[in-house]
Amino acid sequence: MGGLGQKQNGRVVRLNKECPDDIDGIVDSIRGILLTGGVQSLTVKEGEPISYERLVMPGDEILPKDSTESFAELTPFQVIRNVPMEEFSYEEHDLGTANAHERVMNAFLYLAVESWAVTHLLVSPSSRFWKWLGLPLSRPGTSGKLQYFCNAKIELDASLPDDIYILCGARTRHATIAEIGCSLKCAID
Repeated sequence: MGGLGQKQNGRVVRLNKECPDDIDGIVDSIRGILLTGGVQSLTVKEGEPISYERLVMPGDEILPKDSTESFAELTPFQVIRNVPMEEFSYEEHDLGTANAHERVMNAFLYLAVESWAVTHLLVSPSSRFWKWLGLPLSRPGTSGKLQYFCNAKIELDASLPDDIYILCGARTRHATIAEIGCSLKCAID
């Protein structure tokens, strides 16, 4: 980047990022935006996405995580297929005889130990996940009553089998689906 008095060859682009509901999430989002570099302006308005202008130099590309708009037409399952996915083996983690609650908690802890915050839980609309845990829910996320599970946003995707759940991890607690950096595929017995 040039200094004062030198001509800038880049272009300014306007981007939007989903605004979290709480102050910690907003601060984390603003910090992430500023760390991308080249930020010219940043606007936070209640009830609107965080809007910012960024100088993009020739040859630089705007990453999908910098704009959630690029994911508007994709399903959550399509988005996470583009990030590293591990398969969580209960037997490998000495959980062969563990109950469903212990297995889910250990999957959450596995990602936490790897420095990932579990931000999204991806299940099929007809998932057996809730019954497996012994919860009296058949279709959370659709009625508006349960939108989060252990602070992970519930995402429904019909292309996912009903005997699988996927934990999605990001580097910040309030990440959007576009900011997911890893996923952990888990089986429902």
